[in-house]
Amino acid sequence: MSEELSGGEDTTAETDGDDSPNGYRRLEGAQAEIRDAFFEADSGLFVLDCGPGAGKSVTADTVAAEDLARKVHDGVESPTETLCLTSFSRDDAASILPGVEAALRGFAADPEAPVDLAPDAADELGGSLRGSDRVGTIDSVLGAVFEAVAEEVGFDGVPDARDDADGDERYELIDIAAVSHI
Repeated sequence: MSEELSGGEDTTAETDGDDSPNGYRRLEGAQAEIRDAFFEADSGLFVLDCGPGAGKSVTADTVAAEDLARKVHDGVESPTETLCLTSFSRDDAASILPGVEAALRGFAADPEAPVDLAPDAADELGGSLRGSDRVGTIDSVLGAVFEAVAEEVGFDGVPDARDDADGDERYELIDIAAVSHI
């Protein structure tokens, strides 16, 4: 299952702004549509393809946090191992963990949040995400996958697929945020 929604306008619901103590934003418009599609599916890749400032990171962070909170509520063992959160750029990838952690804290702090989450569970989930090989640039996540299976599929080691010898990633790709059910 793959779901893609495009748009260039910010469809994030009005809140107290980025400094909101909630740590997450209620989603509206295309953001709410992709959130709903994500939770209606058993698995798949969900991509927001839109320009800067459209709310891709807020949406991905919020959906990821809600998914993790739901899985804790449902008793899923190791819920952080059921998601893959990627971005093409290092800067965007570096903001994934803080964004998801803020959304988790927001769910824990807001009695009207779409899912109940205890503050200690929010902290534990955030800690589990740190150091996860399922969060980062697409290169780092796929590199971890290749490393895990390279020898099993006939490689002597992990192939070097970088653009140049010093390891710099060079992308001139569309601005994308992706969240995937595993």
